[in-house]
Amino acid sequence: MSEQAEHIIRLLKRYAICIGGVIVASCLAPYLWELEHSLTSQHLVSFPDAYRPLHILRPYLAIAALYLPALGAFIYAQFCGILDRYIIRQQIGMFLIILTGFVVIWALLEVQNTHGDFGDREGTGGIILQYYLVQIPQLLVALSPFVLLLTTLFTLGKLSQFRELIGMIQTGRGFFRIVAPIAGVAVFTSLTLGILNYHWAPSGQAQRAGLKDLAKYDSLTRARNVLYYHQETDRLWYVGLFPKDYFQGAPLQHVEITTKKDEALVSRLRAESASWDHQSGTWTLTNVSELDLQHPIAPRYKPQQKSLTLTDWPETPSQLISPGLEPTTLGIPELQDWIATNSDVDWIDQQPYETQFHARISKPWMGLITSLLAAPLGVIYSRKGAVGGIIFALVLCLLLFFFTEMFIAFGNGGYMPPFLAAWSAELIFGGLACILMYRRSQNLSIYQIMKKVMLLWSGVKHR
Repeated sequence: MSEQAEHIIRLLKRYAICIGGVIVASCLAPYLWELEHSLTSQHLVSFPDAYRPLHILRPYLAIAALYLPALGAFIYAQFCGILDRYIIRQQIGMFLIILTGFVVIWALLEVQNTHGDFGDREGTGGIILQYYLVQIPQLLVALSPFVLLLTTLFTLGKLSQFRELIGMIQTGRGFFRIVAPIAGVAVFTSLTLGILNYHWAPSGQAQRAGLKDLAKYDSLTRARNVLYYHQETDRLWYVGLFPKDYFQGAPLQHVEITTKKDEALVSRLRAESASWDHQSGTWTLTNVSELDLQHPIAPRYKPQQKSLTLTDWPETPSQLISPGLEPTTLGIPELQDWIATNSDVDWIDQQPYETQFHARISKPWMGLITSLLAAPLGVIYSRKGAVGGIIFALVLCLLLFFFTEMFIAFGNGGYMPPFLAAWSAELIFGGLACILMYRRSQNLSIYQIMKKVMLLWSGVKHR
């Protein structure tokens, strides 16, 4: 075999994972692009006032997520040395094992808790499978920070236990250089989680209850029993059921509209369904009964109408559904649309939606922070056991999760600005991770800092 052929074979072996990832991504990309582009276009046609740049970005992010593994494999093959590749293989293997264990535990608990929620109708098998699949993005976002924490602890603990870490240090590598590939994997994981958290993770959360309704009642819902008050027209809407594809023109079900004038009730319309035409801006109500509340003798119903067309009503389905949408079920584009639509509405609390908008961006980076917190505590240079470092890392990361949720709750309640509520915990613990890593790189005791902090806290509390 010629020297050139051997060189080509070595290159193919070296970049095999990268080439395979590009081929797989290229095969899936056209279908994913068509699906996401179609859904995004339908949404923008139905809601012309939506903030277009964030929605248009969605298909591109979906394609980027497909190619991220291939990009990571290219960096692994091109820029990582032998020791870097060894650490990355150890970390990825441990990450997959721990993640699989958590997913299996979650699936068993979910089956146990929801086995009676789908009814006994025929054909529910596909719905049940979809119910579990749509939750995978949110599950990955929720589990990955803790999985990265355990992965970093076990990987560095194993390297320390078998004295491999000492050997790497003797080659001239410092602590930061050893941790670099671990941080690199955490960065790629956080980027992937950020893409999932952009739309797909909250969308899966939104579909959970709807899929249960689909299995039980043969109707896929987006929201139920929603009240909306339109201040300009003094109309109070009650919508019993928003179908999942309401933005594509599907009629709203069980609608009741109460009109006021000068603080007095004027009329109440009850309709079996209400359809909105986004092109003409007209509402069409079916099977309508109207109660005249200003009749001189007593309120009475007017003759029922099979259909009623309203051409001058400014309300839109996106406005009506806004009070019924939980902020935790909205992605970044939907949250931006909600904030823009309801910015002038005084009776709706906007703080949870603004806080959740910033939290969608900040939360994926918790994985990187937990990995950086665990790195200096997972390294053992001396004969001391790793138990103390593991417990310390677990406590710090539990505190990170606790303060993250606490600050978000403060933001939801209006006690903190939304941006600070979403980022405060990450910034505080990210700074602490940098301090711990610096002290570990200088071979200084990292427990002395915590001891001083605890003594300082005790002194402040005693005063």
